[in-house]
Amino acid sequence: MTQIFLPGDPLPASSQPGLGTHLTSHTTVSSLAGTLLPSKTTSTILPPTTTAPLPSTGDIVLGTITRLTPRHATMDILALTTLPRASPSLSSSSNPTTSSLATSPLTTTSSSLTSTLPLPYAHQALIRQQDIRATELDKVTVAGCFQVGDVVRAVVISIGDERNYYVSTARDELGVVLGRSETGRELVGVSWGEMREVRGGKLVGRGEGRKVARVV
Repeated sequence: MTQIFLPGDPLPASSQPGLGTHLTSHTTVSSLAGTLLPSKTTSTILPPTTTAPLPSTGDIVLGTITRLTPRHATMDILALTTLPRASPSLSSSSNPTTSSLATSPLTTTSSSLTSTLPLPYAHQALIRQQDIRATELDKVTVAGCFQVGDVVRAVVISIGDERNYYVSTARDELGVVLGRSETGRELVGVSWGEMREVRGGKLVGRGEGRKVARVV
């Protein structure tokens, strides 16, 4: 098992101080937390090379909606992800009346992502009402764009406060990528603002409002 040295821990007496170490009272000690690089003459402490990733401003993330209020949706960020091509700016139009988006279940959209990195634990984020769409903000309602359990692709716009990140879906390729109907069936995006159930390859049932992510 690899030994971890902490700042101030003494190192083998025969070694000379190197990177990450210093000499105190004729004793070589560690200056930081890490592992000892094997050497017969010099002591070098290597800091940990891997740390748990954290969402940063500008990152594309995936998460699930956990709660709705009239002013915002709460989302658990579960993974960092990327898109296969450059994304439009936040000012690009997201028109809920645009023609049909797709005729196959939205589960197929995840295959277009170049990579996805699951996070070791969830990070809570808020999608504020004004950050859902880039246009017609006066017509946006949180419940008309998301439902609890939806899987959403979003971009981090602020690290927020100590409790929440702030994320946005105000791009065409951001929004709900996986949805379930009120009856638990898979939903397909039929426009920028509507999803419907699929049964036997056919659209059935009434439409449900969503801020739908464009298939990329």
